[in-house]
Amino acid sequence: MNLIYKSKTFFVLLLTGICLCAFGVKGYSQGTMQTIPGQEGFLYRVTRDAPNDSAKNLTLNITPFALDYWAPHKSIGGEVSLSYRIKNKLQLFAGFRMDYATFVTGFDSAGGRPTTNLQNNSTNFSAGATWFFYSEDMDNMERVFSKSQANFFPYTRLNLQGIRVGFSELNTRFDKISGDFKGYNIDSSSHPIVTFSNAGTYTSMLNMTVLSLGYVYENIDELIFEMPNPKGFENLKVKNENTSELYIDALYSPVIDFSNIETFQTVNKQTVENVYNINSNTTKMPFGFRLGYTYSTLRTAGLSYNIEAGLRPGLPGFDNMAYGLVKISLSLSTLL
Repeated sequence: MNLIYKSKTFFVLLLTGICLCAFGVKGYSQGTMQTIPGQEGFLYRVTRDAPNDSAKNLTLNITPFALDYWAPHKSIGGEVSLSYRIKNKLQLFAGFRMDYATFVTGFDSAGGRPTTNLQNNSTNFSAGATWFFYSEDMDNMERVFSKSQANFFPYTRLNLQGIRVGFSELNTRFDKISGDFKGYNIDSSSHPIVTFSNAGTYTSMLNMTVLSLGYVYENIDELIFEMPNPKGFENLKVKNENTSELYIDALYSPVIDFSNIETFQTVNKQTVENVYNINSNTTKMPFGFRLGYTYSTLRTAGLSYNIEAGLRPGLPGFDNMAYGLVKISLSLSTLL
């Protein structure tokens, strides 16, 4: 199974997983102990009803594991990000990711043969904002199991919709999978254009700025209720606090810069190095898109999960642009 087939399969599986993710977000009203009609022996009391205030407004995400599977750049790294939300109207975000290891294919010291290497010099800084233009409370029912009974609790679902804008700065190794690098020898006076066609042979450093504009659909869930403990101790508290969001962004890259590449040839039993400028003559694709899903707990300390897939700007062609991203984070939240 070749690398292109693996990349397409992984991309399709990621998109399928994203589209199958479901939402469930609620909020609840305070009150005295009450019963559910038809279940008079089952007492409960809701202890919080504040869906509009339930999303903690300051959140620190520490990501020890981030897997970025992009055919020209496969990496494992970590990320630190901070977000601040203002009354479910505006959310600001900034984050920095650095790779522990980047898997690329490039030249070995023998001069020209492709070899797999580990590089850890890839970085990605991102920032952005979301404006929520729509908010709606939606009545629904929550099914909760207690011992052998299944009970239904009323709740209010808070739905938010917004517009996302952002930018990111990516600096990483780039391993061409298909298509051509085109460049000229910087030491040649005539600068004839040379085509580098062998996929997986030529590796360059890529510096890219990406702007994004998109749409987000978010739900907020904060069910906290309590029931009398049958053993006579304090009330049994049940918590279900989370946010879930589905987003889609259009991507545009005004800056795509490839570093020079080096080739080696043997002349009179000596290895000669040639340096080629490939940035000026290589065809680039500045447009792309991404689709993602994020699930986060709203507790003071919890977990956050993110899965994302799409087409990144760079070299044209599905094999060069398709990517998938998975992140697992520790989420620390508070209300200021």
